[in-house]
Amino acid sequence: MGPGPRPERRRSSRKENQAIRRHYAARRRREEAKEAADSASAARLLAALDALDPGRQGAGLKQARDRAALSGEAADRAAARLVREGVVEKVEVEVTVGCGARRRVRGLKRRGLSG
Repeated sequence: MGPGPRPERRRSSRKENQAIRRHYAARRRREEAKEAADSASAARLLAALDALDPGRQGAGLKQARDRAALSGEAADRAAARLVREGVVEKVEVEVTVGCGARRRVRGLKRRGLSG
């Protein structure tokens, strides 16, 4: 015995179709705005890294984040984007903290022509 007759599919009204198109257009605009913001954050983080580390030995991620005035989440997304694009690499760097003590922290290093 077969599956039986298929139930009739209700056709969408014109208003419903317009609402669906508006929904997807708004989603697309939000995604484009987020992409533009992430791109700007990556540029700011890269500029901060260049200022902190002109010798391209590496700089602490928190130092670069503070210099670029980014939140932790925005800096992490920007760093991940720059690593994915091959512009920087993740490294561990030694920084001076509080009363002159040295500490190893997560950092970034810009890839050079030989990097």
